Amino acid sequence: MRNYIIMSVHNRLHLTQKTLEQVFDFAGVSFNLWVVSDGSTDGTKEYFENLEPRGFCKNLEFTHFDQALGKAKRLNSFLEKKEYDYCTVIDNDVLLPVDWLEKSIDILERYKDHVGMCCVNVQGLIDRIKVRDVDVEDFLVAEAIGGACTTWGSFVRDNITLFCEDYGRYGHEDAHITQQVRSLNKAVVCLREFGIHLDDRLQDSKYDTDWDKKYKKMKDKFATEGRPKLIKNAQGMIEGWKKLNNK
Repeated sequence: MRNYIIMSVHNRLHLTQKTLEQVFDFAGVSFNLWVVSDGSTDGTKEYFENLEPRGFCKNLEFTHFDQALGKAKRLNSFLEKKEYDYCTVIDNDVLLPVDWLEKSIDILERYKDHVGMCCVNVQGLIDRIKVRDVDVEDFLVAEAIGGACTTWGSFVRDNITLFCEDYGRYGHEDAHITQQVRSLNKAVVCLREFGIHLDDRLQDSKYDTDWDKKYKKMKDKFATEGRPKLIKNAQGMIEGWKKLNNK
């Protein structure tokens, strides 16, 4: 089984290290890890050049770019290959429940005709999404969700387009791919167990550096301005699928 975890990082090495320690030890199923450093300048490159896979991680691939172009563009460089059976996109600032990946893949296999994506419920996320109970063990069906950690399988791999690169360099690109799954009449399910967000990038903190303040302001600006592009892109894609299915 070609099972990949994909992570795009931009600095914040101390959070990346904490996330990976948990992922290596507690994913619950073997995986290959692909990490792309999007213009990191804080020692991320040197750290990954010397990092060896362990635990559930069987292979580690690292790519570094000097120029930061944004999460969506970097993730798309992998997704275009479509060389996986299961793919998980994960942020570099989360701690996840034990066996989270094994549970997600199990749900995708047992409910493959109904479920398109599995998301881990990150602490605080439940307050910002709409969910409804469903008869899928350990999961909720989400009506609207962005995913700090989201897994999908071959059906989504073969039928979705890529992340919307026009929706801001650091906008909520994952919301776009969720909309695509919805339009394919596949449920998006959310793990009932909570993960922990190590840092909310848009909330002010007494530990913020000047870079943090600038980054949060930029992300909020792009997310707000990009939302109409997200909606327009998704609507156009759905209309295209309708025409294709009518042929």
